[in-house]
Amino acid sequence: MKESFFEERGIYYRASEIRPDRITLVLIHGLTPSSAVWLPYEPHFESAYNIVSPDLRGHGKSLKPGRYEDYRIEEMAKDIDALLDHLGVEKYIPVSSSLSCLITLVLLKNRPGAVAAIFLNPLYGTKKILLTRITEALVAGLARFASLFSYSNKPGKHTDYASLGRVMDLSPKLMFREIPNTTLHVYLFCLDNLYKRDFDPWWKDVKVPILLIHGEHDIISPVAQIRRLAATLPNAKLVVLPHGSHVMPLNYPDEIAGIMNSFLKELPH
Repeated sequence: MKESFFEERGIYYRASEIRPDRITLVLIHGLTPSSAVWLPYEPHFESAYNIVSPDLRGHGKSLKPGRYEDYRIEEMAKDIDALLDHLGVEKYIPVSSSLSCLITLVLLKNRPGAVAAIFLNPLYGTKKILLTRITEALVAGLARFASLFSYSNKPGKHTDYASLGRVMDLSPKLMFREIPNTTLHVYLFCLDNLYKRDFDPWWKDVKVPILLIHGEHDIISPVAQIRRLAATLPNAKLVVLPHGSHVMPLNYPDEIAGIMNSFLKELPH
């Protein structure tokens, strides 16, 4: 894997050699982490797939655009789309988590060539989730207030997630490390853009095979919502980790990579 910087979009990424005879796995992290989330996953797939692991705008080692509008889901999807064009990727499988599942929905709608899609801890039915309803108005007000002030667009850094050990949803030790790195501005802008939109209808437009992996104890996106989602998608397979939560990609990389590998091997090539 080689580290690079895509100047056109201000995006840091890691990529293997992009071989035209291979499908490309595009590993897209969620809100506040970085592509460092995927470091334990990459060795599981490098021998059979091309790998591309970008930092979303405002996250990790990517630049931080200065306007609220820059953090719309569609703008983040454009970054990924442009990066894949830059790398000459044609056939691809997006692997996304939490917020980036919505980015993937936009990417799949606008970019042909997807062979399948893997969603970890997807967000669905957020308007019905109590935690969302409690925080939505507060986040909107804080995001508007934050937009009155400028902040540095300099890149942050990558967190050593292995040093954290097992973490829980809303873990203070994780949030106190990640939000200052991303900046409170970026965190609020991304979260408010997430809350303002309803992407639930977009799921029905995903025609490729889908793997949904979710944690039984996810308090951000309750598993009951994802079971309802899976029931509406005839091309979807749902795997629920009985010990998993919303941050399970950090806690169980080997187990999740094994589930992903089983799914990928079943796909027609």
